[in-house]
Amino acid sequence: MRVRTRVDGLRCLVEIEDSGPGISPEALPRVFEPFFRAPGTRAEGCGIGLATVRRIADAHGGTVEVRSELGRGTIARLWLPVAGVVIDEPVAGAVPAPEPQPSMGTEAQRELHL
Repeated sequence: MRVRTRVDGLRCLVEIEDSGPGISPEALPRVFEPFFRAPGTRAEGCGIGLATVRRIADAHGGTVEVRSELGRGTIARLWLPVAGVVIDEPVAGAVPAPEPQPSMGTEAQRELHL
């Protein structure tokens, strides 16, 4: 596993790369769903890690994305604004997190940003 960090303009990147089995293209769009575990996953866990990271990123005006290739591993990138600056730029080729679920209303979202 490799962990890299860097500041890129007004954003900070935390990148985690592993050399595990990877995530299938069919499962990749669902990795941000709470309690989702890709079929055949042998690793421990209950499927809330990436969902939690996404909620934290959203609360701070950041983004999280995952790229993966079967047999080669996975790269997760967490982008957070520096000093509270919100930047809304997609990263080419990455699978974006799905839109927030309607269960969290506007008031709740505002409270998270305080």
